[in-house]
Amino acid sequence: MNIREISLYLNIKEINSDIEIQTINSISLARENELTFLDNPQYKKDLENTKASAILIKEEFANLVPKNVLAIVCDEPYVAMAKLTATFVKKRNMLNNNKDNFKNIQIADNAFIGNNTIIEDGSIIMAGAVIGDNVEIGKNTTIYPNVSIYDDCVLGDNCIIHSNATIGSDGFGFATSKDKKHYKIHHLGNVQIGRDVEIGANTTIDRAALSSTKIGSYTKLDNGIQIGHNVVIGESCKFAAHSAIGGSATIGNYVYMGAMVGIAGHISICDYAVISAKTGIIKNITTPKQYTGFPAKEHKQWLIHEAKLSRFTKH
Repeated sequence: MNIREISLYLNIKEINSDIEIQTINSISLARENELTFLDNPQYKKDLENTKASAILIKEEFANLVPKNVLAIVCDEPYVAMAKLTATFVKKRNMLNNNKDNFKNIQIADNAFIGNNTIIEDGSIIMAGAVIGDNVEIGKNTTIYPNVSIYDDCVLGDNCIIHSNATIGSDGFGFATSKDKKHYKIHHLGNVQIGRDVEIGANTTIDRAALSSTKIGSYTKLDNGIQIGHNVVIGESCKFAAHSAIGGSATIGNYVYMGAMVGIAGHISICDYAVISAKTGIIKNITTPKQYTGFPAKEHKQWLIHEAKLSRFTKH
């Protein structure tokens, strides 16, 4: 899709350019022949170093665009980006089951394997599993019944994925226009999972909107956990059941979480933090201590707070 076609698709002023755009990416990661966007002013600082060929941008910021980047001026760049993601979605393979192409792994008769997928020796794919196109699965990884692994996702060696887990579904991403219509952001990224990771039953890990959702090696996720799009989780973490992590949160190494923890989007949590069950994290955590309550406090402070509160509520 070239720039002229993009301008016509968005129903904005026609731009007579035949520069081909291969995909959409963030300002900091975009490369030549990729399109990016700027809607939030806090990312203006990234403009001068972007390698994108073109950018969707408001008129008020157009003068900041580098000379080697083509400005596509529009009223709502984020909404325009969302509309364009639909044009870059790959066609899904629903017919060509390639499970007979693998000789040194065990694959159930009714499992489905997509095109150009790599599954290394010693892995086991159980009944009802669906593995999409261009997936990479390492050695000695076990995929239990009815697991879904969407296109382009990557799993390392010695992973265990329990029944009904879903890896690589679209995140909860919508761009809301001025007239309050919600436009779906078709997620073009993937999920990358390290080695020796275990993922519990019914856990869902959303693919990134434009880059990668990442789970570090040796991390263990319990049942029924929700990992939002663009989340990055470090190595050797342990998360208990029914926790939910909002999109674009960054979690360090060796972080432990109890059950039913909620983490807001775009939050950062440092290495070695411990989060008590049912805690709500709405601010960055920068000190490796234990945190409890909502909003989260250091555990000792929470105990003092609860002790004082109990004195006022005694009858």
